Amino acid sequence: MLEFGSDFHYCTDIDLSIENKLSQINARFFANGRQALQAIIRYNSWKRIWIPEYFCYEIIEILRKDRISIELYPDAPTFDDVSIISNISFKEGDVLLRMNFFGLRTWRDNSGIPVAVIEDHSHDLVGNWSTNSNADWIIASLRKTLPIPEGGILWSPKNLELPSHLLSSIQNDELTYKRLSAMLLKRLYLKDQSVPKEIYRQMFIETEESFSTLELSSISSDSFLLFQHFDIDEWYSKKNKNWSQLTEIERNNICILEPENITRCNPFSMIIQFRNKLERDLIYRRLIENEIYSAILWKVPDNSTPKVKNMSDTLISVHCDARYNESDIEFLKCELIKLIKLI
Repeated sequence: MLEFGSDFHYCTDIDLSIENKLSQINARFFANGRQALQAIIRYNSWKRIWIPEYFCYEIIEILRKDRISIELYPDAPTFDDVSIISNISFKEGDVLLRMNFFGLRTWRDNSGIPVAVIEDHSHDLVGNWSTNSNADWIIASLRKTLPIPEGGILWSPKNLELPSHLLSSIQNDELTYKRLSAMLLKRLYLKDQSVPKEIYRQMFIETEESFSTLELSSISSDSFLLFQHFDIDEWYSKKNKNWSQLTEIERNNICILEPENITRCNPFSMIIQFRNKLERDLIYRRLIENEIYSAILWKVPDNSTPKVKNMSDTLISVHCDARYNESDIEFLKCELIKLIKLI
């Protein structure tokens, strides 16, 4: 059975001879990326954080509970973030969150920014920007691009002091086991085994909801083992090949967001921008009908800056990671071509 997107199935074969470099750096590992951000905010007791308008607002609402003031600045994919940030009126006690949206941006210099800088590299863990960063701290969600049940990471390119190590909580261990079970069940489902889709989908939904309220916890030992011995470079290399193959389509009615430098970036997925929300929503629904589960990242409030709101209303993310081989991607490309002709 072939379907595209949505949550990862279990597709990790552990090779104990491999130990990726990211697992060896001086870092703190959490249950998810949101917790990595919360941990460094609490550790430094900043008064105010600047966050791009194009962001996950569920996380923003969680951060508000930490009693930090939140200011939004009008950044989104394809925007001139350097110019935008240069016009922010920072104050003492501020911190800036910068985003590498969809792994499309190359290196940014933080040396002229008068406040602490956190970079979010969830969409490209090992690109040129993250590996050469001069930010104060970097956070990332590991499970956004890797097929592991959970995980977030925090480190400092400047070797600044980090929060203390945490232990994995019992609740987190239980959630990890449940999500890993869902990944295994999905793997069986995709192999045409007699596993009802509703069972593992409900497990994914339940664990996602629980992770959003989970208290700070270290990553579970099982998840860290999967991460530690996962060949990230090979996984990203296969995804980049898939991205290049998939994006070789006619673009009369759409725009495909391109990385600033394909040799220095690892695109998160194929990001398609449509001419308007109506066309985006039409294709989004038709993709689902064809078992292609694209994502809308992210929905922003109606009172957002018009250009940011337009970006939110017209983008979809089509997964093309290393779960899929060349023939899978060719099939996906043909389906996309047929559907895009509808608009």
